[in-house]
Amino acid sequence: MEKRKPKMRVFYYAGFYAAALILLIAATFKDLAIDNTLYNPTNGFGIFIEKFAEFPMFCIIPFAFTVMFYARTMKDKKLNIILGAGYALAVLAGWVLCMFKLGEDWFGEDFSKVLLILIAVAFWALTLFLGGLIKRETMIRLRPLAIVGLLTFLVTAAGVEVIKRVWGRPRYRDMLNGVNGLTIDNFTPWYKIAGMKGCRSFPSGHTYAASETFLLLSVSDRMKEHKNKEILFFAAAFVFTALTAFARLIAGAHFLSDVVMGAAIGFTVYIIIREFVQPRIFKFMDNTKLKI
Repeated sequence: MEKRKPKMRVFYYAGFYAAALILLIAATFKDLAIDNTLYNPTNGFGIFIEKFAEFPMFCIIPFAFTVMFYARTMKDKKLNIILGAGYALAVLAGWVLCMFKLGEDWFGEDFSKVLLILIAVAFWALTLFLGGLIKRETMIRLRPLAIVGLLTFLVTAAGVEVIKRVWGRPRYRDMLNGVNGLTIDNFTPWYKIAGMKGCRSFPSGHTYAASETFLLLSVSDRMKEHKNKEILFFAAAFVFTALTAFARLIAGAHFLSDVVMGAAIGFTVYIIIREFVQPRIFKFMDNTKLKI
């Protein structure tokens, strides 16, 4: 494991926050005007992102528990079987959650829930099969990353869900299309808390989901063969998150301030975990040879 913190890290952290601050200032004055200019509900790019941008985030659960399944080290055979069954069920639960969250976007509102479960089972079987092709030693090395991924996902998802409910900001397209009696007069600036009115524009869920790809940075922390790819991983995650944010503006699902804050929340939660929690997880699991 690479313990040295690259000096370049502070520069791209600062670059991210500088870009976010500039965009947030612009959004404070031009949120509505930007959506007026970009809104195009039939744009293929916007539609594609709406359907698939959250998929990488929801993969964290089944992929993480697949790693845990193949990396378990219990010596007691009965406990090992019980633990393995628990991890296998967690992989299945992760895919069921993914299908239920994204199924409406992928297949439409009337698509059978039973079929969604069957699709989840197919993904479950494929994931466990492919996981079995990876060396066990590699899975053991990846195990701390699985924990970091799950922790990042849970903290960010819970935080964003609370903010969405409390902020209650109406979506641009809902106001434009008169959903639930909304009109453009219901527009509120991002810094104004509207209260729990059922509106969920702020912050952007798709954009924070896209920002979960910054977890790739932890691969360079853990895997020596990838330690020189940190900037490449950062660039890939940054571009994916930026494209997702832009697509959400085109779709009229969010304002610029929504996507900026969605990305900033996701990135900040991960960076805090990476800098202060992840090293302890690595050290604990490496030094104790934890039997899980």
